[in-house]
Amino acid sequence: MIDFDCEKSDEGLADVRDILTFLRIKRGFIMDSGNSYHYLGFDFRSELEFLRLLERLPSYSRVGSSWSSYQKTKGFSVLRVTPCLKLGKQIPFLVERFENPQIYFPFAEE
Repeated sequence: MIDFDCEKSDEGLADVRDILTFLRIKRGFIMDSGNSYHYLGFDFRSELEFLRLLERLPSYSRVGSSWSSYQKTKGFSVLRVTPCLKLGKQIPFLVERFENPQIYFPFAEE
């Protein structure tokens, strides 16, 4: 899961795809969360992989600024998938299924 903080636009969506590709994230859903986008992945990560991912996310200006540090304190990821009427937030809806067709070789992993 990743919480993005960018404009909902063709350019913002392209930034989301680029970041997911750069992070070697392979498949999941990009959701419209109301103000920006959420990413919900299909692939599980070990605790070490999860923590490494969270450490890399703050370097991307399009990722929610405090989201990754908050997830690190919990030890797991959370994103809103329901409306939040109190804050006027809509139900997130599917924008697209993300499929990264790039092939990665084990020796190229970080």
